[in-house]
Amino acid sequence: MASIIKANQLQDFGGNSILTSDGAGNLTTQKTLYPAFRASMSATQSIGDDVRTLVQYDTVDYDTDSAYDNSASNYKFTIPSGKGGKYVIYAQAYGEAGTNNNAHTEINIYKNGSILTNNETIFGSNYITRTTQSIISTFDLLAGDYIQIYLRVNDTSGTPQILRTSNNQNWFGAYRIGS
Repeated sequence: MASIIKANQLQDFGGNSILTSDGAGNLTTQKTLYPAFRASMSATQSIGDDVRTLVQYDTVDYDTDSAYDNSASNYKFTIPSGKGGKYVIYAQAYGEAGTNNNAHTEINIYKNGSILTNNETIFGSNYITRTTQSIISTFDLLAGDYIQIYLRVNDTSGTPQILRTSNNQNWFGAYRIGS
């Protein structure tokens, strides 16, 4: 025998609403997981060889709290006031060697101007001319903390590198997963 419980509101012991329903199956939680954003690149970007360079994610795909600054030299996501908590940060960048082959590529998540974590691929003697670096991780962040993405591509010839925008391969985003 199965039981059915019908309710339009679930409360905790203090009488606070946890979940509500509009009667049509749409739930609303009282703890919003926003902010969330995603940005991408609209143009190619040249970067120096073997230098960590701020990636210019200049196109805002969505931004629930206007927390992403896509102005020149910033390209950063800042945790809004009252929205500190656990966040998923993710990014991808597509790097291409200028005239020779990549020896390694590295994508970095920076917090408040310092490296928080990175993902590096070293090719050794198996040089590649194009590569995509991706990174995803979770962090506890406070209101006012800011996140930026840097990329480093090392070319065996020492020539400048290029970040390409083909096939929407360059993006950066974040979303809050809890307090």
